[in-house]
Amino acid sequence: MQAIAKVAKECGVSVVTPFFEKRAPGVYHNSVVVVGTHGETLGLYRKMHIPDDPLFMEKYYFTPGDLGFLTFETKTAKVGTLICWDQWYPEAARPDGHARRRGADVPHGDWLAPGGEAEYGAAQVSAWQTMQRSHAIANGVFVVAVNRVGHEGPKDGELEFWVIRSWPIRSA
Repeated sequence: MQAIAKVAKECGVSVVTPFFEKRAPGVYHNSVVVVGTHGETLGLYRKMHIPDDPLFMEKYYFTPGDLGFLTFETKTAKVGTLICWDQWYPEAARPDGHARRRGADVPHGDWLAPGGEAEYGAAQVSAWQTMQRSHAIANGVFVVAVNRVGHEGPKDGELEFWVIRSWPIRSA
């Protein structure tokens, strides 16, 4: 985190970055830290929804977040963070939801697609894009969505991650 804080300060930007948090022996979280323009930590968010999926057996190594849905004040916007599976649940992004109620201008989320599944891959990308657009439209906010790129696992593509080219979106 020190390297990210240093770059944020040097560039005068805020950074939202994921990390694997070890809170205590045997207690691990999939977390995000928000770093401010002076390199200071603005906040911490711990992933709330832990998937039980054959490709993401996270329940065996991550503990659900215990901080709730949070909003962090950056120099340019209030940012509500979500991690991966969180953004598929309505309570974080709906108009009366936790992050929006706390004044978030920019909810955040990312999601992964299993590769090698030509039958479902296009539908997954479409569902993910539809979810992000619906959050923007329903809540009248910018949505910034990020994702990993490339393959993970065996070279034949155990997991495939796609590139998004048209974000953020804002409803009129």
